[in-house]
Amino acid sequence: SDVRTFLRGDSKRKVINLIVADDTGKIRISLWNLTVDAFERGEIGVGDYVLCTNLLVKEGVSGVELTGGFQTRFFSNPSGYDTIDVVEKNFVKISDIEKESGFVDVVGKIANVDYIREFERADGTKGKVASLRLLDDTGTIRVVFWNETTKYVENLEVGDGIRIENAKVNQGRFGLELHADSSSKILKIDRENTIKRMFLSEVKEGEYVVVRGAIVKVYEKRPVMKMCPKCRRRMIVDVAKGEVCPECDGKEFIERVIMSVIIDDGTDTMIATLFDKHVERVLGLSMEEIKEMSVDEPLSPIFYANENIVGKEFIFGGRITYDEFTEREQMIVSWLEEVDPREETKIILDNLEANV
Repeated sequence: SDVRTFLRGDSKRKVINLIVADDTGKIRISLWNLTVDAFERGEIGVGDYVLCTNLLVKEGVSGVELTGGFQTRFFSNPSGYDTIDVVEKNFVKISDIEKESGFVDVVGKIANVDYIREFERADGTKGKVASLRLLDDTGTIRVVFWNETTKYVENLEVGDGIRIENAKVNQGRFGLELHADSSSKILKIDRENTIKRMFLSEVKEGEYVVVRGAIVKVYEKRPVMKMCPKCRRRMIVDVAKGEVCPECDGKEFIERVIMSVIIDDGTDTMIATLFDKHVERVLGLSMEEIKEMSVDEPLSPIFYANENIVGKEFIFGGRITYDEFTEREQMIVSWLEEVDPREETKIILDNLEANV
């Protein structure tokens, strides 16, 4: 990270956070005051080999960390020690990320972005948070940005390919998350190198894929679904208790918009289930409009005007699951964008070139 200067009492302090790696993994090291000077002078930088002595092991906010003290010594590229080739980035697949992974490097495509919002802490100070959902060919994961790191999200859009280095694995409310801090790097890359484009006839259960397809049928069901915010289960109606979560028996709920369609890419057809913003995009209606109109009896025909939806082409990205009711694979869509003719032409030309 950059060197940060702050006041403690009447004295001026300096701190820098590093991510150091060997052939067993990565760990964060916080260095203070005099040990920071070599980094400020540019004598030590990314890619240098270092020998660290007299570091203190402590439990940090995101797991075990090392911190420097008055007796800490830091040597750059010391002689007489075997070096380990760890400079080459070893990107992990999302499905391989575990709670014990520590700091990881990942590559993927942005499936969704929740842009910067401000919040107030218990002590009255203000903070900022943003997040995105990252998709690769093995899964998806939420990436969270706090305070100064929210700047990374400002120029990112759904569909962008990105590379994230030194993201910390944390246990979130609904599964593992990646948290970016001042030691992390986020870089845009060629989006087509993040997930393999496939045909529906090739996909298998459990894969995360990207396909180009046209909507050929819409299932005309009421689009608003009530879901338990804790268990992520659909609410049910109990004769005695009213609307409750079937798992935790809670009565609190959030509303989500859901829509099922059949897509066709010329090689096969498949049911695709879309949620929230993706439904907005397909219907051309806002979430508020969808929720208002969903209470109409009968359901307003504007929702599923087939002449406005059937035949539309999109790029769909998501996970392939097996539906026991239809006994077929289906796609749970986590990323959607309209077809860009220039981008599609480039893909075709690249494929032709590769096969010459």
